[in-house]
Amino acid sequence: MSPRVPPHSDKRKSKAIVKTNCLKPFTVFLFLACLNSSAFAEDDIGLPSIDPKDSESVDLLKDKLDLWQSEDGREITNWKALGGVLANGQRGANLMTKDKYRDFDLSLEFNLPKEGNSGVYLRGRYEVQLLDGSESSLLRKTGAIWGQIPVDRVVNTYKGANTWNELSVRIKGDRVSVMINRIAVIRTAKLKEPTAGAIDRDEDQPGPILLQSHSGVRFRKILIKVLSSNAN
Repeated sequence: MSPRVPPHSDKRKSKAIVKTNCLKPFTVFLFLACLNSSAFAEDDIGLPSIDPKDSESVDLLKDKLDLWQSEDGREITNWKALGGVLANGQRGANLMTKDKYRDFDLSLEFNLPKEGNSGVYLRGRYEVQLLDGSESSLLRKTGAIWGQIPVDRVVNTYKGANTWNELSVRIKGDRVSVMINRIAVIRTAKLKEPTAGAIDRDEDQPGPILLQSHSGVRFRKILIKVLSSNAN
């Protein structure tokens, strides 16, 4: 004699199977979401942070131009350091550090004339755009990695010409974060290739901090903190 089967047991079983099958895609989704979140956390380099009082922070203008050289190797004639301010009196050779760096935080203040244009090259290869004007392209606004990584479209932190603005950058591996006046305009974006005007294309190598020469631009409070022991 066959055992008695409770009424509706098949229906309950089929419902349980349906519920289990419905949960499987959700479980997979959660797993993948956690996996992607972990991967992002590993790639996230954070935002630049430099304390002038930190012993690991180096003032690149402390000894005026002693830590700098002309990109063309000639005598520096178009840049002057006076009273803690580095001024580009006339357009000419770019200025770059004698030391080379790989992963670092960099902070500085810049002052552009009306319709002024300049740039800060990280490792001498990736230009952070500095621009006063009505440029509509997010790839060419102040804080952008020129022509490659746009600034956040909802952020407008540049204070304007003839005013001191602050630039802070963190570069680590092939990732970069940029802040203008202490507000992030680029967060952990991937660098694709050297921008126009790069000193070379040796992306695996450390490189200098390079300041683009455009008449009238001024810099001050240039600080760098190496994130690992990689300054040459």
